[in-house]
Amino acid sequence: MPVCNLAELKALIRPGQRLMGLDHGTKTLGLALSDVVLMIASPLETIAKTKFTKDAAKLLELADRHGVGGLVVGLPV
Repeated sequence: MPVCNLAELKALIRPGQRLMGLDHGTKTLGLALSDVVLMIASPLETIAKTKFTKDAAKLLELADRHGVGGLVVGLPV
């Protein structure tokens, strides 16, 4: 996935894909998932941080399972 600003992001998401929001804390990683029309995000899961590689594998598995086309990191509403 390319790194881009929010204005560019919508053009990069294919129809039917979702966005995953990441709230990066010191001990946990909070995840939220948008609906397929990118209007509303709902809490998905909180991952207790361990090793980066293990946490990244879990994040990628969830992104693949839920059809995620983009990540939004640290942008609270």
